[in-house]
Amino acid sequence: MKKITKDFFIFCIIIIAGITWFFPFSQLSIYKSFTYNPDPVVVEQYKDDLNRFKSKYNKNSRNQNDLTNERIQYIIEMYEEDSFLSDERSKITKHRLDSLLFEIVETRELLIELAFKESYERNADDFLRLLLEDTLALEEQIQNLIYSNSNSRFTLERQYSNLYMGFNRNLDLLASFYDDYAQNR
Repeated sequence: MKKITKDFFIFCIIIIAGITWFFPFSQLSIYKSFTYNPDPVVVEQYKDDLNRFKSKYNKNSRNQNDLTNERIQYIIEMYEEDSFLSDERSKITKHRLDSLLFEIVETRELLIELAFKESYERNADDFLRLLLEDTLALEEQIQNLIYSNSNSRFTLERQYSNLYMGFNRNLDLLASFYDDYAQNR
């Protein structure tokens, strides 16, 4: 009887360890995290794009104190996620995803405020609409990651990589919006 109990206990530990490894966000997983290993070339390009945008914003915002420039400084913070700026492996937890979701929700609210309180030229207005739609898509992607209890480690890593590329695209839209805004004000 003791042999069966011991074997059953070992079997349960092996099953839970397997579930923890293969399905990191499942209900039975002990450590609800996975490791993301970014592509160094993509990280370098992202950092270059972000730094280029920040320098352009800093140069233009010194001369203007309007709602758009004021809100953009808070929107930039969303793009400064540690795992996006480092080419080192990073541990992605639900808490980290919740923090990122909070940043995206704040950004969405700022973009909605800009859409309703400011008026822009036609192209800038279109870029703002695209930026807002893309931000909503990023919000949905993060929610899918957070609530993906049955996704495998491989699927989670691929989804996070897609999220990373979504942030890259979103940054490009912000830069396009800001370029058009700065030219036509």
